[in-house]
Amino acid sequence: MDPATDTGELDRVTENIEPEFTINAGKLLVAGGSARLLDSAGNVLGTTPVTQNDVNRGTANVAPGLLDDGSYTFIAQVLDALGNVVGSTPVVVTVVTDRDGVMPSVELAANSGDFNNDGIADWLQNNVAQLPVKSYTDFMLGKNAPSTSFGAVIGGRPDAQSPGGVMLDESVQLVNVRIDPLPATTVPQGYATLTDLVNFTVEAQVNGELSDLDPTREGLQTQIVLDLPSGVRSNAYLKYNANTQSWVDFTNPAALSGAVDGAALIDTNGDGLIDRIVITLTDGGPGDEDGIVNGMIVDPGLLAFREPEATPVFSVLLASGDRYYSTDVSEVVKMAKGVGNVFEGVRFDSLSTADGGEQIHAYRNFITGDWYFGADGEPMPYACYELRPDAGFQAASNGGGPGDDFHLLLDRQGKTQLVSLADAAQLGLAGKGYRDLGAVFNTTTTSAFQFDAEGYLVSNADNAQVRQLVGALAGNYRSTSDANFIEAVESHYLQQVDLVGLPRMSSATAADLNALFGTGFVA
Repeated sequence: MDPATDTGELDRVTENIEPEFTINAGKLLVAGGSARLLDSAGNVLGTTPVTQNDVNRGTANVAPGLLDDGSYTFIAQVLDALGNVVGSTPVVVTVVTDRDGVMPSVELAANSGDFNNDGIADWLQNNVAQLPVKSYTDFMLGKNAPSTSFGAVIGGRPDAQSPGGVMLDESVQLVNVRIDPLPATTVPQGYATLTDLVNFTVEAQVNGELSDLDPTREGLQTQIVLDLPSGVRSNAYLKYNANTQSWVDFTNPAALSGAVDGAALIDTNGDGLIDRIVITLTDGGPGDEDGIVNGMIVDPGLLAFREPEATPVFSVLLASGDRYYSTDVSEVVKMAKGVGNVFEGVRFDSLSTADGGEQIHAYRNFITGDWYFGADGEPMPYACYELRPDAGFQAASNGGGPGDDFHLLLDRQGKTQLVSLADAAQLGLAGKGYRDLGAVFNTTTTSAFQFDAEGYLVSNADNAQVRQLVGALAGNYRSTSDANFIEAVESHYLQQVDLVGLPRMSSATAADLNALFGTGFVA
C-alpha cells in the first residue's frame, strides 16, 4: 500500500477508505501499458495508464475506489501496450474506520456525510453513527436507502450551543449500531410499536475509559442521543432484553438532565411529533441488557405509543331532558340526587389507536360548571374552560371511527351537549334552543354501560359493603323501581368508583337479587 494512504504503520491496515496501491513491476512496465486491480470475482476495480515517469521509477499507483470496513484481497495486474497481462500478484488490505458497525459508504450517503454538521465526516467519528433508522427494510438497503430515512445515534448530551445540538462525549465508542426487525416477543398490552428495534452498544474508546456523566450517582452513567429524520407520534420508549425476552417502558422525561435513567422523548420543532430521544444509561443498570458492570452498555429499544388510560365520562339524564356529562364523581353524585335526574352510567367508549383513537381531553368551565371534551387545538365552545389534565378518553376524528359522530350543541345560556344526531332528536334539543355547531369526534358506546341497580348489586355480591347495603335496602324499600332505591344504589356505586375504580357491571332483575340475597323485592 502506498505509504501516503496508509494511515498507520506499514502493516496493510488503514482507516483511509480510498487507499492507493503502489505496484512495483520494474521492467514489466511499458509506456502505453496499464496497471489494474481486480476483486476476487475478477471484476476490475481500478485501472491506471502507465506513463514514462512510471517506467522510469519502475512503479505505478492504482486505486480500487471507496472501500468499506473489512479485509480485502485484490489481484494487481500489469498489462503491456496490447492489453496482455504480463504480471500479477495478490494485494491484501484491511480497512478499519470508526468501529461503530456502520459502513463508511452508508454514512456518506446522506446529509453530506456529516449529520451533526460539525465539519468532521461521520465515518471518522467513533461517537457518531449516521444510518437509515426509519425501518429494518431501509437499514438493509444501506447506502441505497432513501436519504429521508437517515438519522443518527450520537454519544453525548443535549447542548444547544454545540453542532447539531449535542455536545459529543469524546470517551464514547459506539459499537454494533444497527436496526433489527421486531422480535417475536409480544410487547406489553396497551402498547403499539412505531419503529423497528434500534440496537447499539456503548463502550470506551481504545486505551481509554468511559467518562461518568453524573459522578454524584452510584455507578457510571452515559447519555446517548437518537435523532430521527422525521417525527413520530409517540409517547413511550420500550427497551427490549433479549436475554430475558422481556420489555420495559423506559420512558422518563427527567432523563433529559441525566439525573435519572430513562428515555426523554423530545419534539424539537414543536409539531407534536417526537424526533429526538435522549437516553440516560447506567453501566449494569436496568437499561443495560447484559446487567453487568463491565464498561459496556447494550441498549436495544424502540418508539411506541402507549394507549392512555381512559377516565370514565359519567352521564346523568336531567329532569329537563338535557344530558349532563362529568368525569368528577362528586359532581355526578350531586346531579344524580336531583328530583327526576337519572344516573345513566358511563357514556363514551375509549377507542384504540387501531380504530383511529386520539386523545380527547376534558375541559371544565369554572363559571358555569359545564364540561367539554375535545382534541388538542380545537376551539372551546366559549371562553373560561380549563383543562383537566388527568381526565379524558380516546376517540377518532369525525367520520373516521367505527362509532357515531358526536356533535357539539350550544344553547343561548351557554349550556353544551355532546350527542349523536339521533340522541339530539330523541332529547328534542332543537326545540329547546340548541344549535348544532358540528361533529367534534367519533366513538362507540357499545362498551360503555347503562347503569343497572340490580345488576350492580348482583355482580358485586362478594363485596361486604354491597351485602350490607342490600340488607339496609331490604329494610327500607319494597320495589327495586323505587326512585329512592335506585338513587341509594347509585350513590354507593359512585363512592366505589372514587375509591377503587369501575366495578363489575351486568344486567339483572329483582328476582335475581332475591335469589342471591334472600330478599323479597318486587320489580
